Amino acid sequence: MVYRYGKWVFIVMVCLGLAIAGCAPAKKPGVPIGLTAQYDEAKRLFQQATEMGGKDCAPVEYAEAQVQMDHADHEWGEAQYDEAAQSIAIVKQKSIEAIEKCRPKPEVAPPAPPPPEKPEVVEKPPTFTFAPVYFDAGKADIRSDAMVILDRVGAALNEYPVLKVEVAGHSDSGGSEEANMELSMKRARSVAIYLEDRFGISPHRIKAVGYGESRPVADNSTVEGRRMNRRVEFRTFED
Repeated sequence: MVYRYGKWVFIVMVCLGLAIAGCAPAKKPGVPIGLTAQYDEAKRLFQQATEMGGKDCAPVEYAEAQVQMDHADHEWGEAQYDEAAQSIAIVKQKSIEAIEKCRPKPEVAPPAPPPPEKPEVVEKPPTFTFAPVYFDAGKADIRSDAMVILDRVGAALNEYPVLKVEVAGHSDSGGSEEANMELSMKRARSVAIYLEDRFGISPHRIKAVGYGESRPVADNSTVEGRRMNRRVEFRTFED
């Protein structure tokens, strides 16, 4: 009896199991590894583009990202992960492009104006005062005691290349005016030649002038006065 009905019980149970299995929903495939993180990143980037005003500052890129975001959400909900993955990649790319377009551009400072031209500084020669050198009566030879002063003049001319000096020859009143003028010029030239030869001074920096007896500094009626008038003086000058 049990055997007879057990066969039918088994058949009914098998049919019932098949029916239950047919009514159960199909099991969805699993999410590919790493796709969830990419999906979250796409949503984050799209949200950032939205907050930065991508709809206005990057309308083309933002519109494409928005369409693909909607499609990715739909496919994700349907567990169509391959299709969702394609849209996710596009969402990320277009969102990044929109973000770059909407990012505030750094302000470029206008170029600084050129510095004002410095006025040309014309170097002026310093002012020197040199003692005169003296000569024997009727002569234009440089005495040994005059060389100390002439060496100081030469050293100053070498130290200051812009310095120019007038070498002024003078005489006492002994003799004719013409002879005294010639003698004073010889005295000035002998001093100029000394400076040029000993110190290598260019001739255009030394101006030799003879004044004869016209500019005495002492009384020619005395021996001491005439000695002081037989002289060469120095005066710096500019062109």
